[in-house]
Amino acid sequence: MYELDKIAKKPQRVRKSSRLFAAALSATLLGLLPAQEAWAKCTATMEPVNFGNVDWLDGRSWTTQAQVTVTCEKTAAQWSPQKFNVCLTADGGRVTPRALDPRRMCRNGSCASGILTYNLYGDPNHTTILAATNQRVGKSINKVIEVPSIFRPQSITFPVYAKLNPAQTGIAPGRYTTSFAGNSTAMTFYETSEDTPKACPESSFGNLRFPFEVSATVIQNCRVDAPQDIHFGTVGPTAANLQGQTSFNVTCTSNTPYNIGLMPSNGHSDGAGEMRAVQTGNPDRIPYQLRSAAGMNGAVWGDTATSRDIGNGVSGRGNGSAQTYNVYATVDSADYRAGEYRDKVIINVHY
Repeated sequence: MYELDKIAKKPQRVRKSSRLFAAALSATLLGLLPAQEAWAKCTATMEPVNFGNVDWLDGRSWTTQAQVTVTCEKTAAQWSPQKFNVCLTADGGRVTPRALDPRRMCRNGSCASGILTYNLYGDPNHTTILAATNQRVGKSINKVIEVPSIFRPQSITFPVYAKLNPAQTGIAPGRYTTSFAGNSTAMTFYETSEDTPKACPESSFGNLRFPFEVSATVIQNCRVDAPQDIHFGTVGPTAANLQGQTSFNVTCTSNTPYNIGLMPSNGHSDGAGEMRAVQTGNPDRIPYQLRSAAGMNGAVWGDTATSRDIGNGVSGRGNGSAQTYNVYATVDSADYRAGEYRDKVIINVHY
């Protein structure tokens, strides 16, 4: 009985050893599998592109930039560093995906209420448009990032440049936006041994995205061009009913309503001013009246206007271009001491 029991236990030990050997063999095989590029991971994020408040009348070139951060990590079972060639591209945005040159933002959420054009660039000189490699304009942004031998993610940050198209007229005030969500962006990467970045095959772009938004706020503004002086000329003391005129230009952002007031230096809001003698020792003052229409009885032009009320001023609505206004002045009598008389008038545009 003892021998039989001993023989029965031996197969059990053999089977247990077989299981341990199989488990050890499986672990060894997993350790010998080659490193796979598919195990690597790269992601990208991008800041919003924000032009801020845009004064369309100041004539400057409106530019900005946003930072892109690309992070790669290797999960391959190897200790040597890995390099990845990363490519990023974008279409025209959710508003007009196929419009790349220029791209477009829409006013207050609707393109029907206004469009502001701009573009995105990969260089600070604003010459290389950010686009897909298969487009007739632009190129993808290509970078090489190296992940050290340690198994920690490695990141690089670089700018994307943006510029508003200067050749635009009739831009109405408001907030202009567009979104690069969904399929508007794409990123791809592959392992490389080179330091110089290259464009990626168009077919390699998959579902990796880096969504962002573009925005600009066009503010209301008006600009007044300084007019020529009104000259009544050289007249004798018996002259009466003197008349003079000049004109000035007002430029306001499109669809901006405004009212214009004229204020003599004496502060009379009814447009009734006084010219003072240039020579010292002459206390005389010659009264005059500002008017918006020609003639001694033309409509008075003063400064009771506000942004909402025309008052005794003149109203207008901006279209982005200069609009011309005539101003007239009358003097009832020149019966004053001989000399030169002057006054200053302030043009106030309320909007």
